[in-house]
Amino acid sequence: MEFGLEEGYNWSDISDLKNGKSLSEFNPGFYFDIWLKNHWHLYTGVLVKGRMDASD
Repeated sequence: MEFGLEEGYNWSDISDLKNGKSLSEFNPGFYFDIWLKNHWHLYTGVLVKGRMDASD
């Protein structure tokens, strides 16, 4: 079994909306990689994401 932390980065830009703006944020997470027989493994993971609102 293997486990660890991972992180993602999201950047979005919507310019066609009134009051549209660019957003960027980091998304922390973790994973578990469980090795099974015959070179098979089960990968599970979770990334925590925040609110994604492009306009006020």
